[in-house]
Amino acid sequence: MRGLQQTEVPKLQGDRPVRRQSHQLRAPCKNFRTYQSWPAAEAPAVWQRFCAFVAGSATAWTVKHWAATMEQNSCGDCHLHLMLQFTAALDSGSVRFIFEGVRPNASPNDYLVCRKKIQQSVDRGMFYLAALADAALIEAWQATFSEDRLRYPVLLVQGPSQPEKTEWAHDAIILNDVRDLKFIAEHQDKLQGKYDARVEFATTPGGTCAYSKYLFAVPVAITMNNSTRNLEFLQTHDWLGSSRNRVLVQFPDILT
Repeated sequence: MRGLQQTEVPKLQGDRPVRRQSHQLRAPCKNFRTYQSWPAAEAPAVWQRFCAFVAGSATAWTVKHWAATMEQNSCGDCHLHLMLQFTAALDSGSVRFIFEGVRPNASPNDYLVCRKKIQQSVDRGMFYLAALADAALIEAWQATFSEDRLRYPVLLVQGPSQPEKTEWAHDAIILNDVRDLKFIAEHQDKLQGKYDARVEFATTPGGTCAYSKYLFAVPVAITMNNSTRNLEFLQTHDWLGSSRNRVLVQFPDILT
């Protein structure tokens, strides 16, 4: 679960948060907060109320961007993470961020450990929450390759241009920036691989030599933009439309 919000305001120049005697944080541009915790049965309703709480408070908090996610721990309880980027420096303790009586743990993180790269640090924090929300989905996809199957699903990563979508795809054959899903559909047999047949990648003029490789049980990740043609195949196509054949991860626009 996650929520994302964006408004247009001037960029901020600032430094690391500074601890003061009042036990408040000087938060110039970033703040990571964790809220503990709720039973799993209450999680969906809590998530909806929390997103409404943050969205309704963003103006009063002078927030430029925010991202949130809810996680479940091994004991079954759920907790919330909230990443904030402020439009101006402010003294803000945890009181104003209390949600339904829960005071968050505040952490002024610098994700790049570099005081001169504040915006990049904020972007990395936002990316962390977005990636965290989909981590279980990707791990479940990876786990299928340890199973004995005749066919394995492909990973589709969809989002706006230039948000480094390939960072989410490692140890796999990557087809980057596919412009038309018709191409993927037409090469289903090659992308899914056959346990008893090689896939031919190239051949010399006249067919004297050829390069081929077994792709059976080899992870295949495909990245595409929101402008990729035939995106409706994800709902209507016999192969791409089935969640058994593909795992879809969608990037939020704020990560551009």
